[in-house]
Amino acid sequence: MNELLSYNSPVEITSVPVSSENPGTANFEAFNIVEDAEADLAVESWMTNSNYFNASSLYTTVDREASLEIENWMVDSDFYTSPYASEEEQELALEAWMCDSQFFNN
Repeated sequence: MNELLSYNSPVEITSVPVSSENPGTANFEAFNIVEDAEADLAVESWMTNSNYFNASSLYTTVDREASLEIENWMVDSDFYTSPYASEEEQELALEAWMCDSQFFNN
């Protein structure tokens, strides 16, 4: 008969008696495995009646929209220019610190 592991020190744990039973001889009768088979499905009359399936076509039809056209305001430059925006960027100036080697030799 096996004893429960109730020892606390490593020396006592190593001296626990080990069971001599073969671990491969476990009792599998506790597991009752039954294969379950489902009954075949039957085709019912409503499954082949088109009245049940065509009603959804009322909600899935795609409405066609008119093609888009370019309007006059879309090409009028007055709509896209601002009095605060300048068309040209200012030219960048070379400053003295940009050429000073003490800033770049670390």
